[in-house]
Amino acid sequence: MLTYKVFAVAGAGNIGVFIVEELLKLQAVGKIDALVVLTRSTSSPTIARLALLSPAPIFEEVDYTNPTSITQALSKHHVDAVISTLGHAGGALDAQPGLAEAARKAGVRLFVPSEFGNPTEHLTAGMLGQKGTFQGRLREMGLPSAMFYTGPFADLIFEGYLEWDVKQGKVEAGADGNVHVSYTARRDVARYLAYVLTTLPAKEIEWRTFRIEGDRKTFNQIFADYEERTGRKLNPKYRSKEELEQTLKENPKHFSSMLQYSWISHGGTVGEPDQLDNKLYADWNPIKVVDILTEI
Repeated sequence: MLTYKVFAVAGAGNIGVFIVEELLKLQAVGKIDALVVLTRSTSSPTIARLALLSPAPIFEEVDYTNPTSITQALSKHHVDAVISTLGHAGGALDAQPGLAEAARKAGVRLFVPSEFGNPTEHLTAGMLGQKGTFQGRLREMGLPSAMFYTGPFADLIFEGYLEWDVKQGKVEAGADGNVHVSYTARRDVARYLAYVLTTLPAKEIEWRTFRIEGDRKTFNQIFADYEERTGRKLNPKYRSKEELEQTLKENPKHFSSMLQYSWISHGGTVGEPDQLDNKLYADWNPIKVVDILTEI
């Protein structure tokens, strides 16, 4: 059975650090041979912490504006699979095409693009359209890929991206708050990805889209669950599609408005319930939204 034994993770930030940690756990028990972390700098606090783990990853400092440096790093370690966790912050995602081309030249057999959110294959414009367009680029390159649609990160989005203040009861939702959204916590995403990429044969991973969710809720259901669990009242603000459009017209990079607008326009789930791939990892048991919110 052809599998992947040497992995490289590009970026060790919001989701990347969790993926690195979960792959290292599998290296400790012999399921993979090595893990390379591609980084712009080896002097960050996160890299310093990861370096203390046992086993520790191999760090390769690369210049994302110079794909040749990436190809050399990947070739040196005979990397089988590259996982991109490059995000929008600081324009890092702009480097993903160069990363993929470098991976192709290095003989990498699988490229996992930086998705880890809602489906983007139907999008061609805006911040999320950058991801949808890149999928076509991978097909043109002939570089086998695997997409992981997870919905927003349940442990980060509410106060990190949606600008809520749950303790003060300040929350908001697009339209009437009745659009279902898929959510998965970062640790659960990392556990699932690491399990699938080291358990399924390569032929069942290449050119495949994995749709997973830790929880599926409308905003109104989340509000009700939180109030029932805590006894604390929330004061939701509902933003119409027109209001969101106006905000985005004035500031196209207003992330919380972009997310709300995308959900009410294109849907907020990773797919229909019968499309979910949760069952591939029988022991997954991801955390629920209400459990996360009550810990904030």
